[in-house]
Amino acid sequence: MIVFSSTSLILLVFCLFPYFVVVNGRITITIDSSSSEEGHKPRQKEPCCTDRMKNQDESDIDCGGLNCPKCRDMKKCTSPNDCLSNVCINSTCIPSPSCRDQIRNQGETDIDCGGRICHQCQDMKTCNASCDCLSDVCINNTCIPSPSCLDQIQNQDETDIDCGGRTCPKCPDMKKCTYPQDCLSDICINNICIPSPSCWDQIQNQDETDIDCGGSICLKCHDTQHCNIRSDCLSGVCINNECIPSPSCQDQIMNQDETDVDCGGTICPKCGNGKACNTSVDCLSDQCRVKFCQTCSLVSFDNGDFESGTTSGWTIGGGIRTSVSSSEILPEYLLPGGKLFNSTIALSHSSIVTNGSDPILGNLMPGIVEGGQYSFRVEDLVKGGYASVISRQVNNYYCLDIYFSWLAVLQNGNHSSNQ
Repeated sequence: MIVFSSTSLILLVFCLFPYFVVVNGRITITIDSSSSEEGHKPRQKEPCCTDRMKNQDESDIDCGGLNCPKCRDMKKCTSPNDCLSNVCINSTCIPSPSCRDQIRNQGETDIDCGGRICHQCQDMKTCNASCDCLSDVCINNTCIPSPSCLDQIQNQDETDIDCGGRTCPKCPDMKKCTYPQDCLSDICINNICIPSPSCWDQIQNQDETDIDCGGSICLKCHDTQHCNIRSDCLSGVCINNECIPSPSCQDQIMNQDETDVDCGGTICPKCGNGKACNTSVDCLSDQCRVKFCQTCSLVSFDNGDFESGTTSGWTIGGGIRTSVSSSEILPEYLLPGGKLFNSTIALSHSSIVTNGSDPILGNLMPGIVEGGQYSFRVEDLVKGGYASVISRQVNNYYCLDIYFSWLAVLQNGNHSSNQ
């Protein structure tokens, strides 16, 4: 029992005691001595969502978690479910939608940027238009810094889009260039970067027989291009190191309906003298005789060219043939340089003669000129063991027949009739 002594009235309230009494101006408190010691401790309050304490599973004071209301903006959170905005970023409730909620919303082109509400996007962020970007360059829905080597615009000193020049990387093959140093290949031809060595670099290299063709690597060459062997050519014909179309009139092959190599027939040009032919239409001369083209007239050689009254163009020969049988005599023996040649005999035993009778035989040989005014008399002596020769080479004469007129007299020459 506890006894308080006082002259004034004291009121004590003990919610947990069972009863108290006042005796003779004194307060007497009676405690049940049968209660345990545990029953004498103060009772603790149960945690709740209004105790201004962060307890239970609350993410902030009196909010969040499974039991308490959701938290307002800028309160702490552990998940979006803790927030009234349903946005929990870096353990903080963020108002949504906004330009700081790390969510792509409200017409933003990328997270918290672009569109009509949020600020413009940094480089490499997603965009729809140039106004979405701080750089004001939107290419393929990406903000690109400008000017730069990634803006897909040919600017600065670039020779092609984003390459070449002094600032950007060198250009790949087939891009535009100004100088070789603009190209990865270091080859700029006609303002185009060309790979090297290659079959497109407009340079005769590797084992090419012509520029970018022929050899074992590149494509075969077209007609008229250079070659070494027939496999260098599309036509399969290589003549004088040149690709020739085949069949053609320049392939040095007798094909198609040609009568000779590359001439005659209905396709190729007419043939020159000495070439084979079938009919006169195959020949330039329009004369096809014995299957060969020929020209059987040579005006400049009419009458042996003797009409000048000289032997110009002829070679005169002669010599002594004593003790040499006729079967052993060859004309070259008697021409200058031959083993029987004698210049005195050559110049004195033969000569130009004019029309009329023979100067020695007279009427025995009248009309010694067939046509014109002159002819040539070979060996004009009556006696002696001599021989005379006259020779001339005629060029560009393709006639298979040679026509000439001649008169011959067999003289005794101091021999008996049986000789």
